[in-house]
Amino acid sequence: MTIDNNQSKPWYRTTGGLVAIILGLLGLAFLISFSFAVYKNLKNIKAEGLPMTEEQLQRLETLVSEEAPLFGLSDAPLQIVEFSDFQCPFCRQANPIVMEIVNQYGGLVNLRYRHFPIADSHPYAFVSAIASTCAQEQGKFWQYHDLLFAHQEQLSQKDLYYTLARQAGLEQSAFRECFTSEKYGYRVRKDLSDGLDLGVIGTPTFFVNGTILSGVISREQWDTIINAYISVITPQE
Repeated sequence: MTIDNNQSKPWYRTTGGLVAIILGLLGLAFLISFSFAVYKNLKNIKAEGLPMTEEQLQRLETLVSEEAPLFGLSDAPLQIVEFSDFQCPFCRQANPIVMEIVNQYGGLVNLRYRHFPIADSHPYAFVSAIASTCAQEQGKFWQYHDLLFAHQEQLSQKDLYYTLARQAGLEQSAFRECFTSEKYGYRVRKDLSDGLDLGVIGTPTFFVNGTILSGVISREQWDTIINAYISVITPQE
């Protein structure tokens, strides 16, 4: 008969317990470094919420493309720019969280969407981006954006894009002409080029008033980020 030594040990001395502790410490280290990067930038924010450094101002000029779909008020003091890929599962996971944040904080926060299709791993990301720009032409980007993420597993089916266009209430002939001609392909390529110039290497990548944050950001982390900025840009009584 063999004796399981783990039965006589406290949980934190077992192999599983040690692994859990190590993973927990790694996660804590990430959160600390993440929070430090956000708070470090707070020192460089003007009263209106924009970074003071020339480098960050130039970065914002590149980020805030007038052609990028906007969700929220254009004059919101906190500007989130997202580089995303419709075939990216992490982007789909992050999407409802950031949309909820913009809705919750009303006129304080807005979101601009920039395309960053990673063709090597997501072969249908580019065509999905093209389809969304055709929806944007008819004022229905965000409706189509949500439908693409909702049907992410079917993006290989070309007919899907026309089906979603009907569901979004788009005029079919105009959408078809725009989509088949890749009318706004230049815009998708420009977003991709700008992203690479700005240091984007994966999706989703967010810029909050010029500060880069990569990966899926939890609701709690967004609340921390937004409230930290609000504490700086809101006049103290």
